Amino acid sequence: MKSKRWLLISLLLLPLITTGCQTTDQELQHQDIAGTVLPSAEEARHYVVDSKLLTIVEQTEIVPIRFLEYGPKYLMVQGRDAEDRKRIIWLVGNASSGGIRVVSEALSDAFLPESHIRELLNEQGEIEQLFLAPNDRAGDTDKNKPIWFVLLKDKKVVYLDPVTGQKLPKGN
Repeated sequence: MKSKRWLLISLLLLPLITTGCQTTDQELQHQDIAGTVLPSAEEARHYVVDSKLLTIVEQTEIVPIRFLEYGPKYLMVQGRDAEDRKRIIWLVGNASSGGIRVVSEALSDAFLPESHIRELLNEQGEIEQLFLAPNDRAGDTDKNKPIWFVLLKDKKVVYLDPVTGQKLPKGN
């Protein structure tokens, strides 16, 4: 009898307990199942300019970490720094502090353009996904070094060095 009362009380209290635990569609857009948070494009723009990482923001784009559709993501910010060099910066948010953290940054002129990467892989098949992002699985010296992530239509994955275009070993 006590267990039935407890169940009834629990069910009655459930709406009160879960109030405030709802997530809006906008929050879901910036938060993945792993719990990392992405800053909004506007927050990222302010952060990189206020931190003097960039003077002009040209583009922001959400890029996945590897090919995990529902996994963690980075916010990639492209623009020009104080010396008018093209720079790419990858950011994530901190869910507990609400702050923003730089994961990696690089001068984009040093990298092969996307069109060249597509030409290099033309013989291997049709490209389903192609993006430049920090490699979070590399060893200590190359941790978060940007690489080209390529997913072909046949689900074959290719990792490329962004400067040389050479294939990198899997997991590197």
